[in-house]
Amino acid sequence: MINPHRVLPHVLSVFLLFISGCSPAFIYHHHPEFAETYFLNKSLKAEKAAEQNPADIGGLVKACSLMTIYRYGFTMEAADRLIEEDYPSGKMKYREAHMDFIKAFQFGEKALEKKHSWFSDWFSGDIDTVPYFDLQDVPILYWTGAALGGAISSSRGNPKWVIQLPGVGKLFESALALNPNWNAGALYSAMISFSMSRSDLGDSAAEVAGEFLSSANKASGGFHAGAQLTFAETVLVKSQNKDAFLIRVNAVLNKERQNEITDVIVRKRAEWLLTRTEDLFY
Repeated sequence: MINPHRVLPHVLSVFLLFISGCSPAFIYHHHPEFAETYFLNKSLKAEKAAEQNPADIGGLVKACSLMTIYRYGFTMEAADRLIEEDYPSGKMKYREAHMDFIKAFQFGEKALEKKHSWFSDWFSGDIDTVPYFDLQDVPILYWTGAALGGAISSSRGNPKWVIQLPGVGKLFESALALNPNWNAGALYSAMISFSMSRSDLGDSAAEVAGEFLSSANKASGGFHAGAQLTFAETVLVKSQNKDAFLIRVNAVLNKERQNEITDVIVRKRAEWLLTRTEDLFY
């Protein structure tokens, strides 16, 4: 957890780096402590604005997305590593992420409720009539689904949250129906891990996940690093296919570097997964 008394000096440093032309990816790679502070402050600022003006749909979506990005990119990554070495501390990290994911989901849910009068009834399953979603709803649906997925994942198997997994599918599938190639395959990538979480797919889950991987690659121009890593971590670890796992993880690491924060985060996770190969395969 970042010490609040050190936030302002770090923000100033990040600001100076940004105006000198450095990208968020450069900062994350070379100055991870600055990047974490930068994204934390963006998240906190958006959260405060959403709380102060809950009628602003744009503000609600911004808070949902930034809070979700920060918790996935930093807190969950730290928790995944920490839980292996210090279980109580790792559990606390997951709890920290969980509370923010819940709030982020509530912001996204509120934005959808404001745009679509019967969204809550449809989402809860009380009615079957799908709201009249449009292309502008795709980001809202995606980030709300991602936040809910984060709340489920960070709950560490809490039945109260696990039973809400179908809601993630409702949101992602609604977005896919509108613009499947949105954000260069982000929705397809998200559907890989969702597919592997579905009990109703049984033995066909891996095949469905593979189809989403192919679609993600096509949407991104040939190679979607995030989707490749997700497939390796979920499908190939589950099937204990070590050789295929190593091929895909190394392919991510050998991919030409991009100046995107997500690319850097994916590469760092790939590096970490390689160090855990012997633990993942037995």
